[in-house]
Amino acid sequence: MSIEAINRIEPNRSTALHVAAYRGYEEIVDLLLQNGASNTIINKYNLTPLDEAKTDRIKQLIRRRPNKTRFVSESVEWIRSTNDADFQAHEYLEKLETYGKDPKFYQLIEYIKQNYLEKDLQDIDDIDIIKKFFDMAIKKKDPVYLLKAYTAETGFYSAVNIDLARIEPENLIATENLSRAYYIGIIARHPKLEPLSFTGVTYRGMMISNEDIKQYKKGTRILTKTFSSSSKEIENFVTPAAAFAGMLSPPPMNEELEPIDYFYSMFDRKSITLLTDQSNLYSVQTNPNKPARISEVEMVHFIGVLIMTGIYCFPEQRFFWMNTSRVESISSVMSRDRFLEIKKYLHVVDNSKQLNRTDPNFDRAHKVRPLLNIVKENFREIEKEEKLSVDEQIIPFKGKSIMKQHMPSKPNRWGYKMFLLAGGESGICYDFIFYTGKSDKPEYGFCTNIVLDLRETVPQAINHKVYCDNYFTTIRLHVELKKVGTYVVGTVRPNRLTDLIMKNGKELSSKGRGAMDHRVAEVDGVALCVPRWYDNNVVNCLSTLHGCEPVNSVERWSSKQKKHIQIVRPHVVKAYNQHMGGVDLMDMLISLHRIDCRSKKYYTKIIFHLIDLCIVNGWLLYRCHCFQLNIQKKNIMSLLAFRIKIADALLKSVPATPPVKRGRPSLDSISNENNPMITTRVVPSSVPTTSVRLDKFDHWSVHKSKGRCRNPGCSGYTRISCSKCLQRLCLTDNSNCFIDYHHS
Repeated sequence: MSIEAINRIEPNRSTALHVAAYRGYEEIVDLLLQNGASNTIINKYNLTPLDEAKTDRIKQLIRRRPNKTRFVSESVEWIRSTNDADFQAHEYLEKLETYGKDPKFYQLIEYIKQNYLEKDLQDIDDIDIIKKFFDMAIKKKDPVYLLKAYTAETGFYSAVNIDLARIEPENLIATENLSRAYYIGIIARHPKLEPLSFTGVTYRGMMISNEDIKQYKKGTRILTKTFSSSSKEIENFVTPAAAFAGMLSPPPMNEELEPIDYFYSMFDRKSITLLTDQSNLYSVQTNPNKPARISEVEMVHFIGVLIMTGIYCFPEQRFFWMNTSRVESISSVMSRDRFLEIKKYLHVVDNSKQLNRTDPNFDRAHKVRPLLNIVKENFREIEKEEKLSVDEQIIPFKGKSIMKQHMPSKPNRWGYKMFLLAGGESGICYDFIFYTGKSDKPEYGFCTNIVLDLRETVPQAINHKVYCDNYFTTIRLHVELKKVGTYVVGTVRPNRLTDLIMKNGKELSSKGRGAMDHRVAEVDGVALCVPRWYDNNVVNCLSTLHGCEPVNSVERWSSKQKKHIQIVRPHVVKAYNQHMGGVDLMDMLISLHRIDCRSKKYYTKIIFHLIDLCIVNGWLLYRCHCFQLNIQKKNIMSLLAFRIKIADALLKSVPATPPVKRGRPSLDSISNENNPMITTRVVPSSVPTTSVRLDKFDHWSVHKSKGRCRNPGCSGYTRISCSKCLQRLCLTDNSNCFIDYHHS
């Protein structure tokens, strides 16, 4: 049976190991573990197989592999205590001293790669990532990359430890073990890694049996041949002095700054020029005999129409131009066919410059990349507030695209994914990353790299606070951001807190809602607090800023007591709930009046979303400026009014007056004659239905301005019109179209 079948997850998120442990089947548990069953999978009750274990024997089986010669704690194996442990350790390090201080250590790394990675570890998870770290170590002659390879979230560290545990100290420098000796020699003894070392008291948990305890006497020592993680424990987490040293930019001097100005500060007029030029180029590439000849004014009008579609939300675009449902602000500016033509040729980049898919620089989002870069740079220029949040955003899309993602927990489950850095209180978007697939950047892991990339433009050492959920939170993220003066608070997944001994879900639930536990540790000189709180379920947090204290109370509904009750809540959870909702606020505001325009092209949805994103971001910035200017809330423009004003300004925009040129006409003037300035379109008269026209009720002749007769077959002009049908009809001695029109 395959490992996938052994670890198959049932509807309640449990595996076969969960069931066997819960039922007390010791032999089945032992058999499953020997065949690769995972003991870290968490079911929907937030329990691992260890938590579900019925007997102590099963707990022992899950916690440790049976071995008569070594203490065992998961993948870290210890030699039994001996009287000469110190001598063995000294002899062990002497053998490694030569390798660690070899000036040509990078040649040893090449040997390790060829004789160990590519031979013995070819099948471990993410081996390509480890190879890249080794390549960087060789290229830059920097042993730090070997340490990064070990700490990366791959299967490398486990494989290394298992191999080292099997080697006896006297056989360390044997030919078959030489590559491993080189590796641990460089890690343990290279001078460049000495500043990263620590000498002192640390803490390490391990599981041992009663037989092992008998062989280990208090006061003696044990020798480990493997790398093991440990922590310097601190009794209480001390909240750091993290006063914000930055300042928000002052509001604009001109208090009458219009919504259209906020929109252009986000979307930029360069975007209009880009869309116009590339759309015209695409129309020529598609049909050289019939170019679209789109002007910048028409593109501005087109965007104005798009914005209005999010206000009226007709089921089809043609309703904006139908007589019965006509929207005057749209139909008077642009015809239906012209709107559809511009949408057909809407483009951002030259197709002829597209790279081949096999090219290493190929970009899946090349169709919209220039526009993404313009908007992104404008967002980055906004002064950032103290508290920031990082989260995912979905651009709704159900068509065919390799970039489409499925996220069941989001309101729109299918679409393109974006990672946003937004204000924790204001919701203003300061930066974003459009997701096109997993990158090959191996440094800290995908989730950590996303946050570090978003933080690139955040000023360092002024105590910004970043809030993120358990998708992004890792120990390495907190450490790296703290080193540049940024604090992080987030929920965290239990499997990212390795070797951490805390009260589990069962122990906390037995104490009731509000029960909590916490641990404090130091990693690379950074103090970390890990609170665990039980509400309806277990909540795990990781923070460099807040701890459990001061605790506060929060109201919750009790299904047992059928009333609201007060429970205790740690301070870190309160802070997380207050400042994590920036991206969710942005999502909600965009969904209120999203551009409603269908298209068969996968990239147009991204263009429309960027327009919506710029409008909402502009309104949030406008609202922030209003608060700074102490404007009363009732006088602050709503998002809908703000959006309408932007659309109105775009629809009423006119081209600049061309300069008067003297002399003979040039080619420019000839092309301008062929493409005259757009004028306001005349409203066509609506044709009454047959039932109205022939009802013979309330049809009166009235005088109007002169116009063509609307009776079919008549080409005359008249000043007589029907008061009900609103159609001009001849009414003379020679031609009585008025009667004919209402009787046939």
